[in-house]
Amino acid sequence: MNNNKTVIIMVEKFKAAFIAHVPDADPAKHRCTVKTSLYELTSILVKNNDEAVEVCKELRKAGVHAFILCPASHIKQSPE
Repeated sequence: MNNNKTVIIMVEKFKAAFIAHVPDADPAKHRCTVKTSLYELTSILVKNNDEAVEVCKELRKAGVHAFILCPASHIKQSPE
């Protein structure tokens, strides 16, 4: 009698996003995603902090687990 059992483990893909500030960015156009079977990284360029917040809200609704903010995001931006 064979008592071998097959166990299937479902692993949710981990999703992360990298957000960078660039003065001439258009988040609708300036984005890309790299995927593997277990990891998904989306990079998006934004003009300012307000756009960054909106993009992060959008990505959170899409299931992103972690956000990486560009280290230069603390730099005060000149008026547009």
